[in-house]
Amino acid sequence: MSAGRDTTPFAKALGFGQRSVLENNDAGLAYQLPGARTESMGAEWNSCLDWMAFAPSVVLWCHWPDDRIHQLAEPGDGFQKLCREAAQQLCSDAFWKMIEGMTTERRLVITSDHGYAASGMFDDVRDKEQAGWLKTNFGSSRFSHGPGTPHHWMPPISLGLTTAHGAYQFALGRRKWKSAGGYPTLAHGGLSLLEVAVPFIEISKG
Repeated sequence: MSAGRDTTPFAKALGFGQRSVLENNDAGLAYQLPGARTESMGAEWNSCLDWMAFAPSVVLWCHWPDDRIHQLAEPGDGFQKLCREAAQQLCSDAFWKMIEGMTTERRLVITSDHGYAASGMFDDVRDKEQAGWLKTNFGSSRFSHGPGTPHHWMPPISLGLTTAHGAYQFALGRRKWKSAGGYPTLAHGGLSLLEVAVPFIEISKG
């Protein structure tokens, strides 16, 4: 299981061209988990049980909670709403019925393609020159394509990296700045701890 919207690099790491190819078991055979039944869905947990049937191996790319993170990103109490909804979902009978079904004669690994942060709770950048630089280079986002405009502040407020997917500039640490419409309450793409941490859990029946 996985969640995410900026998904192409993660999908390619698994051997898929993009997330959408997992839909309707249409991923073919050229990927890192050969023979697995694949699906990408945002459906209710009960629908997951119907979908996986008796397949011995499955790859389910679930759109929750990432879709909700983006929906709740506007300035406000999105973080509190997400916490309440997550507690409700993860304690629901439907969710644990799905977990029971997926761990029957299988090992279940739940992971994500990226972390995210409660960026609305980050400290404001007080230095006006730094805040202006961040706004110019990132807008309301936490990363930008390309090498970005160089700066020489210490400690640094951003980091440029050239990856397999091109050159990017990333905001560093727990900092936010004023932007049109207010800074997002929930975000990902920067280099704070929670944005780069990708948790996973393995569940199996004894």
